[in-house]
Amino acid sequence: MEINKLRTFVDLAKTLSFSETAENLYTSQSTISKQIKGLEKELGQKLFERNNRNVTLSDYGKLILPNAEKIVLLSDWISKETSEFKNNNSGQIRLGIIPTFANYDIFKQTMNYQKLRPDINLALQ
Repeated sequence: MEINKLRTFVDLAKTLSFSETAENLYTSQSTISKQIKGLEKELGQKLFERNNRNVTLSDYGKLILPNAEKIVLLSDWISKETSEFKNNNSGQIRLGIIPTFANYDIFKQTMNYQKLRPDINLALQ
């Protein structure tokens, strides 16, 4: 099961509008329709009742929506944490300094830090 299909399902369940969901997810209405049909096929259940004017959540859709929301939120959280971890552990610290930086105590502290953590590259700019 693809997370993008679940994300589409959750958004469509909130908006009940294929066009609004397409705007929210920066895609086309036909892509939204294909993702929902694919998810329904995969689950073997209808998620929405559709007619020419309305879209409503089916009973099965109502049943799985809370867990689908949790999965999407957890996926977003993992992506955010992974991104922050990569950024925070890049192995480099960049410091913007002034020409007289060496005259201040912070210079000594920075050099001591570099000795203690040779695995971190201090980029003084």
